[in-house]
Amino acid sequence: MVRFSYDARFSENEYDLWALGEYLDRLEAQLVTLRTSDEARTFAELSAEGLLDDEESRTIAWQGLEERADRVYPRLLRGPFLVALWGCYEATILNVAESIATERKLSLQHRDIRGESAVARARKYFVDYLDIALDKDPIREMRINDLYVLRNALAHANGLVSANSDDGKRRIEAIVGRNPTIELNGGFIVPSAEYLRSAFDDVDSSARDLVQRVRGGPAFRYEEGT
Repeated sequence: MVRFSYDARFSENEYDLWALGEYLDRLEAQLVTLRTSDEARTFAELSAEGLLDDEESRTIAWQGLEERADRVYPRLLRGPFLVALWGCYEATILNVAESIATERKLSLQHRDIRGESAVARARKYFVDYLDIALDKDPIREMRINDLYVLRNALAHANGLVSANSDDGKRRIEAIVGRNPTIELNGGFIVPSAEYLRSAFDDVDSSARDLVQRVRGGPAFRYEEGT
């Protein structure tokens, strides 16, 4: 006889990660659609103004198209994805930490921990207090911390590097140095499609691994019984 069990803990976090992955698979197609519609609109306006055959007007129009396609659209679509991705990761570790604290009847909560970054605070709580590794891969954990730095710059300053503190600027420049596909274009952070995929894979694998270690396996289980 097969027994079926379902542990619903953290399932909402897993669903959110799944949904973000589905969105990521479609995001770049949206950029292509934006570029196509922008081009059609731009040259329709030139035609309506009788400037379609004017070389200078066409050159200026193309320059605007290229700038929007290379800098504006990628930043405005990819940036919010990274903000949402960090939100999913943070929600997962907070949910797991709260669940364990409740189960163990612990007085110290994750929110009581202080540290230089969200990842550092989470690591301190999980490792020092819960005796659970936040991430079994320390290199991956460092990359997720990089995501946290970029998320802050994108969420609070729309990716404008100069709006950050001197320390923040140095951190951003160091991250860009480690990730050649992230551009600093016109003073703005412009993440690439490759970086989005890499960041998603890191968060997805790290968060799911933490959930499964704490839950003891997948949510759905089938066991042979008598």
